Amino acid sequence: MTYRERLNRTCKYYDSYCGMTTTFKTEAEFLRIVTAFLETAGALIVRQAYATKNGVSDLICCYRGRFLAFELKDDEGSPSPQQLNFLQEVVKNEGTGLVVDHLLQISIVLANILKDLGE
Repeated sequence: MTYRERLNRTCKYYDSYCGMTTTFKTEAEFLRIVTAFLETAGALIVRQAYATKNGVSDLICCYRGRFLAFELKDDEGSPSPQQLNFLQEVVKNEGTGLVVDHLLQISIVLANILKDLGE
């Protein structure tokens, strides 16, 4: 199965399971869903955070050789200045750093990576 097929199946499953545009009540619930989504799509989870150094993203992973940092927010959250600074540093170092509040945003990032790689 190609990465594109794997991503398509993953998106289809999670869309039926919880909805790709659902915003979550808690960041912990969102982190659990996003982690499972990324692992199913074939990503390597490097770090899954609850409380660590200020500003470091909630989820750091590698997908098809690309460094990704996601700051996860529930339906009421917003990023702190330290979190935004961390994401800017990731982008400055040629990674992808985003604040996300639903799975569709993450699936678009993965799809764009596959497109860039010609897959």
